[in-house]
Amino acid sequence: MKQLKALLTECKKKARHGGRCAIFTEVESAYKNHHKIPHYSFNTSDTLSANIGIQIADIYDSAESLPQNVLVTAAYQKMIDEVMAQFEFLQQSKMALTVEPYFCSGEPYASSSEMLLDLLNFHMYFLPTQSAFGESTPHEHHPMLERTGVTVGDYELLVNDVFRIVHDIFGHASYGYSFGPLGEDMAWLVHSRMFSPLARAAITTETRGQNSWVNWGPHMRNRDNQLITENDSAWLAPDQRPFAEQKTFLMPDYVSGVKVYLDDEQHVCAEEIIGWDPYISFCEPKKESRHVAV
Repeated sequence: MKQLKALLTECKKKARHGGRCAIFTEVESAYKNHHKIPHYSFNTSDTLSANIGIQIADIYDSAESLPQNVLVTAAYQKMIDEVMAQFEFLQQSKMALTVEPYFCSGEPYASSSEMLLDLLNFHMYFLPTQSAFGESTPHEHHPMLERTGVTVGDYELLVNDVFRIVHDIFGHASYGYSFGPLGEDMAWLVHSRMFSPLARAAITTETRGQNSWVNWGPHMRNRDNQLITENDSAWLAPDQRPFAEQKTFLMPDYVSGVKVYLDDEQHVCAEEIIGWDPYISFCEPKKESRHVAV
């Protein structure tokens, strides 16, 4: 108990300055060990640039939703299983939280640091799916809208709610990453390390794909397809940008670092790409992949 109090005190100090929190990274490490997930260490030569953000946004914008595709279905189901496992593991840990839907207007937290301070009081607001689940989206039959059986008062959490909870904790709060474009991409990268390769392919669509569209999509460009600047009258502040349309598909392997395919016996396989870099892989020749457990 004394050790937990000391960690909480230290994390609260770091939270005020955007630092990482050892309490949640310890839970992350314990989860990986329990589920025998390798402690991935992706090579990163850089951070997200506008050029890469635009490329990912365009891929997302032009993609067709393929909810019946066998590869897509398998990846999303794997992601759902692992998201629920992460949430259950968290709630059985020393950092079990009281989660509460936030029905007010706007975002529940002004920053990831503010969210972390609330988490360290064993409480967390989350933006319910009904408020944030993509615009112009045909919601029926989307895998992220499956019911979980987890209730908070009269509200039953959907898979998307649970995913956003664990993503905000293990992607943002644990490492102090902001909700801005660069912070969102880094949150995707670190949280993806908690997933199997097959599940990682799906969460890349749900995080890296969607966030890139929000921050670099067509609404953030002029008629010449150039990014508009903050001084431009058409520029949208982060809280004014539309949510991405929800689509069920898998981003290309050079975006996710995972190749998903059917083998000769029609089994779904996922291969981690050796030496993949989330940034320089956009301009390098395709790298060798290796088969790992899906």
